[in-house]
Amino acid sequence: MTRKRLVVASAALLLLALAGAWVELHRAARVTVSVSPQQAVYTVGSQDEAAGLRAGVRVTRYGPLFWGLYPGAVAFRTPGEALKYLQRRGLSLTKWQVFQLSGEYDLDVQDASDPNRINKSLAVVEQVRIGTASR
Repeated sequence: MTRKRLVVASAALLLLALAGAWVELHRAARVTVSVSPQQAVYTVGSQDEAAGLRAGVRVTRYGPLFWGLYPGAVAFRTPGEALKYLQRRGLSLTKWQVFQLSGEYDLDVQDASDPNRINKSLAVVEQVRIGTASR
């Protein structure tokens, strides 16, 4: 009888965890788009994401997920800050790019860490040319 209760309790906990994960993923799937942000949000990403954008694929940067286990994508106020981040970490500019996101910096970024992180899921709008990233 004890073994049966353990199996039932384990199954109930598993179902609860799966339901929580589903709710979390459903929340993260909602992408925020600011039509004309006063202060855009920038991030860094790979060449694969740049290729996806050119191919018309919707690329998303996720905010915090799974009860804080993933803090959200890195965010910057300017393309220049994003470029400096790549350079400080020694990341190749042939493999990593700077992108503008669909959010408003003051609304969609939490300034609690270094680097800052987005606080909700945002769409990648466009790739920023590295030569113009110092603005």
